[in-house]
Amino acid sequence: MDSLLPGARRIALCLTGSLPLLSAPAALWAEDGVESVEVRHGAVSGWRDVEVEGGLTVVAQGASDDDADAALTASFDLVATLPTGPGKLVIYVEGNTSPSSSGVAALFAEANADAGTALDRDGNGRLQVSELHYIQALNSHGVAVVGLLDPTTSLDTSHIANDETGQFLTTSLVNNPSIEFPDYTLGAIYNHDLDGNLTLTLMLTGSNGLGDNPDASYAQLVDVTEDGKGVFAAAELQWLPGAHALRGGAWLNTADHARLDGSGDAEDSYGVYAVIDGGIARGAWSVRLGLANEEVSQTAGFASFALEYPLAGVAVGAGIARSWLSDDEQTPQLDDATQAELYARFEPRDDLSLTPSVQWLKNSGFDASDALLDDSAFVYGVRLNLVF
Repeated sequence: MDSLLPGARRIALCLTGSLPLLSAPAALWAEDGVESVEVRHGAVSGWRDVEVEGGLTVVAQGASDDDADAALTASFDLVATLPTGPGKLVIYVEGNTSPSSSGVAALFAEANADAGTALDRDGNGRLQVSELHYIQALNSHGVAVVGLLDPTTSLDTSHIANDETGQFLTTSLVNNPSIEFPDYTLGAIYNHDLDGNLTLTLMLTGSNGLGDNPDASYAQLVDVTEDGKGVFAAAELQWLPGAHALRGGAWLNTADHARLDGSGDAEDSYGVYAVIDGGIARGAWSVRLGLANEEVSQTAGFASFALEYPLAGVAVGAGIARSWLSDDEQTPQLDDATQAELYARFEPRDDLSLTPSVQWLKNSGFDASDALLDDSAFVYGVRLNLVF
């Protein structure tokens, strides 16, 4: 989003990538009196009325586990926003490098939320159109978005725990893992201002996004009636009582889900969640909670706490997240998972940040076997983010 919160990024309806820019949806919503969280991309003036935003993020990581190789990953983001008729057309192009199969980001799934967001069917990095949607204010209180979009930019959002390029790098401190979000997917979102302090967001998309399909192809993306697919539907209320922001919602994914107990019949996945943001002196904190249908979801429950506080001109963040394993899970040697992260974000220039961090991962991917990887490991990293 632009610079409403220096050092924070996304959350309205576009993108994934750089620090700290303003997405078109966020800007449009703000004009209509609907509060939105900081989005991931800053804005650089383009030609005439077109806005162009870009970012480059490079992450170097190593682990205490000798079986995970040190790795370097990079992502590229470019967004163009074009006023078209009564609304705006948004195009988001994203690229990733190919993650090493023996590297930290590949072996520890929670360690790097910026890695692997644009991959082909073979797991190789590529350049792709991740979002292509139209945004229009329907009246003085409502905004609609239709097209190829990212559901995580408008649901389960937080001011300080939603941006892997500038805030926490741990996936469970970016979004709630108990929510079965589709990847970039076709659908529609409607955001309505109910009374100034209360807003409603409604979403209906395909259950399978671009990266959820076996071929990671656009042909499979548009084939929304393919066997096994369904819809992703969600509703979220946001309440702004004073210095706090409270969000609560429910979601449903009707794609075919096998029961974890092996009993056979496919079932829907669904759940409820909440996000609470607040302030503490010059800093801010965030709490996330979630419950999901444990008959089909490994993550039956989730809770996290995050804090960001400025110290001597440096933004320091600390967070911890816990995922509870479903009681119906039959796979042996699995157990609840915990992630924690501490980072310090240095910003020598408005368009540049450098963020060293340390993460502690317990039972990564719920794996408590201590076989392939240590069941308790530290991940050390440094992230460079450039906005242009």
